[in-house]
Amino acid sequence: MSGAGDAERRVKPYSVRSDVFQELVEESNDISYVVDPRGILTYISPQVSRYGFRAEEMVSRSFLDFVLPEDRERVGRDFQDAMATGEGRRTELRALCPDGRIVWLEDHGTVRRSEGGAAVGMTGILRDISGRKKAQAALQRRDAILAAVASAADALLKSASWRECVPCILSDLGRA
Repeated sequence: MSGAGDAERRVKPYSVRSDVFQELVEESNDISYVVDPRGILTYISPQVSRYGFRAEEMVSRSFLDFVLPEDRERVGRDFQDAMATGEGRRTELRALCPDGRIVWLEDHGTVRRSEGGAAVGMTGILRDISGRKKAQAALQRRDAILAAVASAADALLKSASWRECVPCILSDLGRA
């Protein structure tokens, strides 16, 4: 049974959607962005201020301007491929902050299409994965050290004289 209360509980989808969307974008830990087909930022959320950027100074510039130079070619190629195929993708990149810090970001981009189906840009989310990358590097270093120690133990057990093994052991540990 429906009554007058049902009408009051109904919400206008566009007004709520707009408010909810704005809150979602502005309160998220992630950075939301929109770029045109050339990679020019048309929107970037205020979270960029955490990294020393000002959103209003980023808009109207290429997103590649903020990517570490060593990553620009690969990231630009990924963007062009996504625009050509219409398939979004996940990309890891490093951003160079105004204060000189380098942060790792994971980009989840989705190609935007016109009503006719043409690619008209991309929307996406950038997530800071610097902590994950630091942990991965620490694990790789630990694994390299453990491998060097295992190699050293093996060499010592097989050698008649431990003194002969020391230079190789130190070299292996130095590479770890």
